[in-house]
Amino acid sequence: MDKQSPGDDYICYDITSVSSYSELNEFIKWGYNRDKERLPQLNLAMLFGQKSALPVYYHRIPGNISDVSTLRNLLLTFKTLDVTPAALRDGQGFYSRKNVDALVENRDRFTLSVPLTNKWLLQAIDRHFRKHPRSR
Repeated sequence: MDKQSPGDDYICYDITSVSSYSELNEFIKWGYNRDKERLPQLNLAMLFGQKSALPVYYHRIPGNISDVSTLRNLLLTFKTLDVTPAALRDGQGFYSRKNVDALVENRDRFTLSVPLTNKWLLQAIDRHFRKHPRSR
């Protein structure tokens, strides 16, 4: 565990967005708005203690940067802060072949949600159900 959090806590990572009318902040950009607001936004990436809910670190991300492209920076942030995650659990917004390859290459333990629109995933599910018809 890193020096900035209690020894029995786990470090969590989350990205949240803040919609804004500001025209002065260089980080306010048009992008995917999770709240379905028709406003540009700023994304905040945060590390915080799971049990304590206390922030350890945060950084601003322009609102037009997708979750997929932030994973590389997350891994660099962990390395810079000397944080070794026990495991990464990410939503389907982080899924890409490039991210999976990076996680495997880095030997990280991870669980990653894969969108059900992926052709290879649908084929794997179909193969499973053909082999195990009772699991339906």
